[in-house]
Amino acid sequence: MKHILLILCITLLALNLSGTHTIKSHFEYTYLKTQPNGDMQYRIALHYGRSCEPGSILLKDSVYFGIYSRNTGKLYKSLNVPVKSREKEPNCYGQCVEKSIYEQIVDLKPDDYGYYVTNQMCCRIASSPLRTNQDGQPDLGTTTICTIPGKLSNNNAGFSIDHIIGNPSRTDTIPFFITDLDKDSIVIEIVQPKIGASISQNYPEPFINFVAPQGPQASNYTAGFSANFPLGTSSIFKLDQNKRNLIIQCPGTGEFFVAFEIREYRQGVLIAATTWETIVFVTNTISSTEKFHLNGWGDQIPSAIINWNICRKDVRFQTIEKSTDGINFNTIDSLGNTQGAYRDENVTWNTIYHYRVKAVQYNNNAIYSDTAIVQFWGMDIDETRVRNNMQVVISPMPVSGFCQVSSGETNISAYTIIDHAGRILYSQELPIETNAFNLDCSMFPAGIYFIQLRSSSGEQVYKKILKN
Repeated sequence: MKHILLILCITLLALNLSGTHTIKSHFEYTYLKTQPNGDMQYRIALHYGRSCEPGSILLKDSVYFGIYSRNTGKLYKSLNVPVKSREKEPNCYGQCVEKSIYEQIVDLKPDDYGYYVTNQMCCRIASSPLRTNQDGQPDLGTTTICTIPGKLSNNNAGFSIDHIIGNPSRTDTIPFFITDLDKDSIVIEIVQPKIGASISQNYPEPFINFVAPQGPQASNYTAGFSANFPLGTSSIFKLDQNKRNLIIQCPGTGEFFVAFEIREYRQGVLIAATTWETIVFVTNTISSTEKFHLNGWGDQIPSAIINWNICRKDVRFQTIEKSTDGINFNTIDSLGNTQGAYRDENVTWNTIYHYRVKAVQYNNNAIYSDTAIVQFWGMDIDETRVRNNMQVVISPMPVSGFCQVSSGETNISAYTIIDHAGRILYSQELPIETNAFNLDCSMFPAGIYFIQLRSSSGEQVYKKILKN
């Protein structure tokens, strides 16, 4: 899964969500394989956040994905997708926030223009400065959208910016992360949210007013607000892509919707884009909760990345603590009182790491975060080791294009390519069992990969591939 590490996990906040629920949304997708008939297979996941306070609208056990042609704007597929997971997490305002993920594996026919994948949900925060569009389609609902190339294999760029909070008494600098498994060039832009759905307008698939090939129509803002000034014309809301910071300054308080578009360029050509819609919450009253939430994931270096937003503002400094058993933690670094991100490059394969942050207040009391878990899932990296009866040789090594995979006297029926973080990049059932075949590695960026080989009798072996 393409994790343009901004990792994209966003926790978004709202003050009073009675009768409403959506506070964040984005799509993620992973290229799995190309089918024998040429269809591209993807795993597509929709990430939604809602308020789970009493009176809020519940997210359903399944939602519709609408897949549209980027050329014509016409519906290609409508999928009823089940919820995969739900979890609740704390926020800085003592409110209940629930994250739900809906996931589906989809085959897409080759297409020169590619596809939009969309979903619509009702409703956004009513106090948002977005207004009803002139054609009657209300901006109150949330529209989530991404584009997938029709012929190129691709994974979405990973983006993460946790806890978008503004304070009217100061300028806040909030770090974000971005990464891309395919090594594409990434551009992030603040854009207008798309036209949304309403409770009274339910469609068998997400309804979108397409103007192909540009995509769905944008929501309108009330006077004094725009995509460049989503918090109002007297505010500051800027992205610094070099420093990977979001700079916020707002003279008043309130709830504001903003959308980020993450665009991927390959050899100078735009191939894909994903929209992240979030709430910016500007307040004078920060909760004094005794816990704060961490997000954690593995990066390609390899390294572990964690980010967080502490609720309390009476913090003198912070320390990063690390454990391999989740019980015995050791301090590995100290940070200032405003930092909310950390990268740990002292990691090894086949190890699960537990991280937490200790915030030390001016009175020397300490507040602990919850624990973020990052796993570095490696394979058998000893090239001389043999499992079962398979004597596997891969040549040449390292590889830049094609290499030959030989398995001695054992015939191979299927194989899977896995990256260093344990993510499946490609899986193939061989049409005829064989003890030797050519593997095209040109599509993968430079780095360490593993191939899992399987025989019809159930034997398995993992071997390392070095791609240059």
